[in-house]
Amino acid sequence: MAKARILIVEDSVDLAQGIRYRLDQLGYEVVAIFASGEEAVRRVGELRPSLVLMDIGLPGEIDGVEAAARIRANHDVPVIYLTAYSDDRTLQRAKVTEPFGYLLKPFLDRELRSVVEMALYKHQVDKELRRSTERFQFYYEKAPLGYQSLDKHGCLAGVNPAWLDMLGYSRQEVIGRLFTDFVQQGALFKEWLSHFKTSGEMQGAEFGMVRKDGLVVPVSIEGRISYDRDGNVQQTHFILHDITERMRAEEALRQRNRELALLNRAAQAINSTLELDQVLAAVLTAARHLLGVTACSVWLLDPETGDLVCWQAAAPHGDLVRDWRLAPGEGIAGWTVRSGESLMVPDAQADERYFPGVDEQSGLKTRSLLSVPLQTKESVIGVLEVMDERLALFGPADLILTESLAALAVTAIQNAELYGQAQREIAERKQAQEALKQHAARLALLNEIGEKVAAAFDLDSVLDRSARLVQEGFGYQHVALFTLDREQGELLMRAKAGDYAHIFPDGHR
Repeated sequence: MAKARILIVEDSVDLAQGIRYRLDQLGYEVVAIFASGEEAVRRVGELRPSLVLMDIGLPGEIDGVEAAARIRANHDVPVIYLTAYSDDRTLQRAKVTEPFGYLLKPFLDRELRSVVEMALYKHQVDKELRRSTERFQFYYEKAPLGYQSLDKHGCLAGVNPAWLDMLGYSRQEVIGRLFTDFVQQGALFKEWLSHFKTSGEMQGAEFGMVRKDGLVVPVSIEGRISYDRDGNVQQTHFILHDITERMRAEEALRQRNRELALLNRAAQAINSTLELDQVLAAVLTAARHLLGVTACSVWLLDPETGDLVCWQAAAPHGDLVRDWRLAPGEGIAGWTVRSGESLMVPDAQADERYFPGVDEQSGLKTRSLLSVPLQTKESVIGVLEVMDERLALFGPADLILTESLAALAVTAIQNAELYGQAQREIAERKQAQEALKQHAARLALLNEIGEKVAAAFDLDSVLDRSARLVQEGFGYQHVALFTLDREQGELLMRAKAGDYAHIFPDGHR
């Protein structure tokens, strides 16, 4: 450890040399001895001593008090006064220079050692305290978090710039006022503070701070309470965290969770049926609940005409809009089909692509509008539109949500179409199977008739039997068999199944 460097300013040469000798014995380094205050003031910056021993009664224009005052004003050097006697006025002047001690001439070695060691220690402590104070002041002034201190009455004793910026006040407007004047839940804060007075520490309390403009800033407050020796509250210190962004993030997360839950329920509702009308109704119900809007509708492309047809509309007087047709490319919905891109319109009335006929039919006045294509891998099959009578209602999150719903809708629509196609194929297959079955039965019947004809010798009985078999096998009401009389050129009824008397009374035609 380096030796402390000491400057002696004393007009008595013998005394100065004696002090030097004593300090050398105590392990200190004497950097110089000056007999005048002027020289000490002039050379102190160059010598940079750790301590100055200053004779209080130096002769000349600058006495010891004045020399000490100048040194203390320009250099961080402690001064100890050497004095045999001083009048009250001189002592009062000396006190102003904040000396680090006095040595009354003559003094003992132990007195010199004690005063010098105490001065050097006190100066080191003061330096550390100043550094600590400077660091605290820097962080106090530059910290991004709000800081405040309250006196024992709960009034603001100090606030930092971040606190003032957070609430929009000047320092003069808040110092001395009750802190509860700025807390939205003042009574609750008092109760909370009272609860923590016994522990001396408070963490994690969240309150709303009222800005000067009336807006409320949510904050998290952490603090510590200091007490005096009698256990009374001396001062309370708080750090205030502005948690606005955190609360926004939490609310966004809660909203996202609500949306996901609603999307999940929507998917369940959509997938619970394979009927197209029910699927589309489920899509629109989910859209209205998710976005809280006036109306929404699904338009599907007619592949034959290219028109967009309104298949479902969830809106006041939505039944008036169903089956409405838009010509190819007509309206914002038509633009969406052609471009295959989603569109967010803050004011439909000001958009040249908007077609007002639907509003005229339904009685609505559409302002905010989301138009999302129903896109398969191959092509656009329609449009999901969400609308409201308020201006600029939708944001990017709403568009993403609607696109997610549209993707669900496309899957459900395709499933419904596949189901319908499968049902048609099943019906056609059943018809084919039934026709094949009937054909097989007829072949079997004809085969039976052929066998009987081949085995019979009585033609009339064979024909009668054949007529009955044809009637039973094919399910006919009446069956008649005729033969041609070539001589007469007439058909003669030879057998029948059923009553033909009213048709052929003579038995022939």
